[in-house]
Amino acid sequence: MSTDLYGNPLGRSPTFELNVWQKRQATLLYHFTSLDYLKGLKQRIDALIKGSDVTLDTAIDEGRDRLMVSERWGGRDTAANWSTYGFPALVEWQQAVTWMIAQRTIESYCGSDAQNCAGKLRELSMRWATPEEEEHFQRSFDAVFTYASYIDGSITRPQSRDDGAFYNIWHGVQSEFESLRVSRHSELFPRIPRYRVRTDVEAVTGRAPPRTGVYVPQDDPAGALQFCWTGGEWDGSPDDCVTFNALGREAINAVGREHLWKDSPRLLAFVKARHFGAFEAFVRESRGKRFDPERHLNDPTWATIFISSEGRMKRPCKWYYVEVIEGDFEEPEDESAVSAGVQSRIEAGRLCPRVGYWFTPAKQASRRYFKQGEVFPEFEDSAYGATFWQWSPDQSAPKL
Repeated sequence: MSTDLYGNPLGRSPTFELNVWQKRQATLLYHFTSLDYLKGLKQRIDALIKGSDVTLDTAIDEGRDRLMVSERWGGRDTAANWSTYGFPALVEWQQAVTWMIAQRTIESYCGSDAQNCAGKLRELSMRWATPEEEEHFQRSFDAVFTYASYIDGSITRPQSRDDGAFYNIWHGVQSEFESLRVSRHSELFPRIPRYRVRTDVEAVTGRAPPRTGVYVPQDDPAGALQFCWTGGEWDGSPDDCVTFNALGREAINAVGREHLWKDSPRLLAFVKARHFGAFEAFVRESRGKRFDPERHLNDPTWATIFISSEGRMKRPCKWYYVEVIEGDFEEPEDESAVSAGVQSRIEAGRLCPRVGYWFTPAKQASRRYFKQGEVFPEFEDSAYGATFWQWSPDQSAPKL
């Protein structure tokens, strides 16, 4: 096969393969920004309004307001007051989502208005309801609010979702604190869509994208994917890429990407061995007077929190469009089989996903340094057969 001056195959367009983490992120982003998911939010708000309406009717029929009115303060905590200010907040949220559904026809996206509704309801008391009624409403509202937050997290600018946030959404988070719990979304996808990365469709941070959909950083396999859109008044341009800084990349290389976000003892050992001073200072400041060195500095959870907070950065970059191959699916990959987010064998003609030294069994003494995004060359007529490049265990530079 003919090659150019740099050894890249001529006549073949370079391909870009998503790694296991990127496939999951694309799946979640397309799911949360889909029209069906948005319609699901509308249905949940409808049910919430219907339920609160029944509760209000019950309170009014039972005459609870006459027990709640104060000569000094009037009817601040009455069912009538909540009906005047609280119920309309839910209706406004419902109307906002209805408008959002209509806007999808022009590829326009915006936040779900959940925060605005929640803020209005926080200003109101539900003392007119029984404890059971109030608890039921709050639990129902929290469920709908959480559902809506996945839309907002996918669309709101500036983007803040990083690798850890996507990991937690996919795998779920168990916690004694209800506010920290995250549902396990991987169960929704026994199979995930196949994707084609369109290297001919590029976007740039801060500029309007050419197409609506998910975009992947061109040069950063650990950078979080983003959803971008072309229509409407809200800016759907790619935001700065949320990725790992030097600390985060060092952690990936030391323990593997699959061990960053699940309270791994390996991550704790790395942090204590290589960054103990910064780790201790971070935990001490976070816990304040409740800091217990014996407890907190030996808790893997705090190593994860430390890397999540101190191991990330944002930077502008170029992006490729991630296209869904309609009607084609694949089994989810096992992340434990992927070391540090790098595929173990990559076919010639594809892009290098990670800067460093690579080798191929198709040629002796083939170990060489590749830049991220560089095309892996092919060696024809090799006794080994097809050319597959592998990450080299030896990442040291050759001795001169």
